[in-house]
Amino acid sequence: TRDELLATDFQTLTHPDDLQNDLDLLERLLAGDIPNYQMQKRYYKKNGQLIQAKLWVALVRDGSGQPLHFVSQIQNITDEFLAKKALQSSEARLRGLFDLSPLGITLMDFKTGKHIEVNDAAIAPSGYSRKEFMAISDYELTPREYDPLAKNAIDQLKSIGRFTPFEKEYIRKDGTRYPILVQ
Repeated sequence: TRDELLATDFQTLTHPDDLQNDLDLLERLLAGDIPNYQMQKRYYKKNGQLIQAKLWVALVRDGSGQPLHFVSQIQNITDEFLAKKALQSSEARLRGLFDLSPLGITLMDFKTGKHIEVNDAAIAPSGYSRKEFMAISDYELTPREYDPLAKNAIDQLKSIGRFTPFEKEYIRKDGTRYPILVQ
């Protein structure tokens, strides 16, 4: 309640690991080193549960520059924080699957042919280093006789959002060819 909040202080409500940073910023604010500050920190709810919050603090001074009071705004960002954490975890799992896949995987921009992401298995048979492979467009790696297949795939992507997988070849650094499946 309002009365319960007025009977306590922010130090009591702040997670111990976040308190010193908050106090350091508060000290700089009082010293006039900074006009305001913001930080992300954890607060304890009445039931002991922790929430993630974004805190903004400004200091109001009187005409002679003496501190009068603080103006603080606290925004509960727990849901955002948990969603971001879940997304990061999911991305890390996906990155692991991508990087460790025994199948070569490339993500590319069909307009430019530039590789956006590639795993080691995609690069290995090419004879190129990662840097070299990323600098070469898919169209430069593909013999011209496969242009109609690529054009058909792009047309399908534009019209129905997917395309029929097809086989083609890439040209290795040494000029020899090897087969790949585009899907």
